[in-house]
Amino acid sequence: MLMNILPFNITIKSLYYISASFSIFYFILSIMEIIHVFYNKFRSDHDWNYSKKVDKKDGAHYSTWLIVLMIINFIILILITFIIPLIHIFIS
Repeated sequence: MLMNILPFNITIKSLYYISASFSIFYFILSIMEIIHVFYNKFRSDHDWNYSKKVDKKDGAHYSTWLIVLMIINFIILILITFIIPLIHIFIS
């Protein structure tokens, strides 16, 4: 039904833009989370009352996983932004 209303190129382009916008949004969100984790670590190192509330091992583990997720998302962002359109250009 959808293919009868819209041409094939418009649906591929819209899916590409939607996936790229979600990837950029997630990339910005992961950068904000990494800044938040490092701020909490800095605050717990310099404030004695705050360091009782935050476990430093969990914070370091959490920031390590966020960095790994950000690297994976950056690879996906490069794949969506550059490689898939190049393949689409060379095929057509």
